Amino acid sequence: DLDVLPLPAWDLVDVGRYREIWSARHGYFSMNMATSRGCPYHCNWCAKPIWGQRYNVRSPESVVTELEWLKTTYHPDHIWFVDDILGLKPGWVKRFADLVERERVGTAFKSLCRADLLLREDTVDALRRAGAEAVWLGAESGSQKILDAMDKGTRVDQTREAARRLHAAGIKVGFFLQFGYPGETRPRLSTGRYRHVRFLSAARDEVPSRRPRTAWAAAELGRLRRPCHDVSRAVQHRLLPQAARRAAP
Repeated sequence: DLDVLPLPAWDLVDVGRYREIWSARHGYFSMNMATSRGCPYHCNWCAKPIWGQRYNVRSPESVVTELEWLKTTYHPDHIWFVDDILGLKPGWVKRFADLVERERVGTAFKSLCRADLLLREDTVDALRRAGAEAVWLGAESGSQKILDAMDKGTRVDQTREAARRLHAAGIKVGFFLQFGYPGETRPRLSTGRYRHVRFLSAARDEVPSRRPRTAWAAAELGRLRRPCHDVSRAVQHRLLPQAARRAAP
């Protein structure tokens, strides 16, 4: 039961200095919150050395209590919810939004969400009501073949529709993308299957890296030393030279 845990020990942090540095770099003051632990999905490139597949979530009431305390004590301009997936539990986001409005503690925030979950009922509208400023999606690829190889469990059209709904609600969208996943060739990258990236107001490109004890790492560590002409080989050698040359676990 995560609700029985005490609030984070921000008193151990020099918040004044933290605020000064963050504000100087970004023009506003942001603090972190976590509403859950873990992720139940099975993306084969994702390392989960702490929580594994186990997922636990705090109640919306507990999260709103912490948010109110942060606003009263430290007055942040912005919150970064650091969950792997915010609002995975059905109905959680709606209840959270209702409480935020009732207690008048709305604060701009960014979070990570999963595309297919955003298509449930009025989840996007609830995020808007709660104060969502930006939502990052693990789009990963514009190729359904690559998503399936990743064991992602989502479809390209779901990501496109989630981005459309977020934009329609006035919420900025960011994509986490992996270019050069094993089996991804240059011709596949040039077929136009990444046109959905145009939905973004911000995007971040991620390159596959060595993650010990994952299905991806088990399959790839040996392959890094073998000649290969796909994009993943080129990406790993040019952008991750140490990962490509160090095959030891």
